[in-house]
Amino acid sequence: MRPLLFHFLGIPVPAWHFLFAAAALVAFFCFRISISELQQGISKKAISGIFSAGYFGVIAGAVIWSEFIEAAGSHSGGQNMHLSMSSSGGIIGGVICASVAARYFRIPVARVGDAAALPVLLAFAIGRIGCFLNGDDYGSAISLGQRWLPALLFNHHESVVSRHPVQLYESACCLTGVFLIRTFRSRAALRGQALGCGVVGALSLVWYACVRFVLENLRGDWRGAPLHLSEKYLFSPPQALAVVMVLLGTILLLRLKLHE
Repeated sequence: MRPLLFHFLGIPVPAWHFLFAAAALVAFFCFRISISELQQGISKKAISGIFSAGYFGVIAGAVIWSEFIEAAGSHSGGQNMHLSMSSSGGIIGGVICASVAARYFRIPVARVGDAAALPVLLAFAIGRIGCFLNGDDYGSAISLGQRWLPALLFNHHESVVSRHPVQLYESACCLTGVFLIRTFRSRAALRGQALGCGVVGALSLVWYACVRFVLENLRGDWRGAPLHLSEKYLFSPPQALAVVMVLLGTILLLRLKLHE
């Protein structure tokens, strides 16, 4: 872990803050390019407005979820060098606020989803590296029988523990999603096919939800009170949200297929 990334003019720059800001900047420029390509004639005001609304929703939703669902402030095992936030709440807040802004500027919400898919996954990939460096969102401990799995040493409660670098797993999966989106669009362009409005956004939603659902099984930090489906099966709150995201993405894809 490296909570303190570097010093600039004698001022300490925490890794998480630096990479969180970098993720936001990268997401904005990628979104501006993507939405301009998908929505001809969209104004700079609309682009900035939709992104700003979505960004505000991410921050607000992340803090609210963290405080009321995960209570991360009282269970955190990381370095705690920043305000406790949760990506699960950030997803909900970002989607709601960006959708409202899209309707205000009279831009199809599905079109905004298509444009935001790649920037959001790229932002997650960068942000999770910040979480890794700060020791947040750490993975579960690896037992002696699992030594063949990739593991890294984490300082946890004044002891060194071999844990899954689940933050890096998610970062790699998000980058894979970015690659798949680029490949999907490139192949469609080569074939002269027009992608339906909302297809990329829905597929990306399902992709990230599946990744998150699986990786939640490797998380070692407090995730909030689990939802008990039975004595054998239980979901963490982020897993429950992932199930909803998969269902929502699947419904959107089915609706698009029917409209064709």
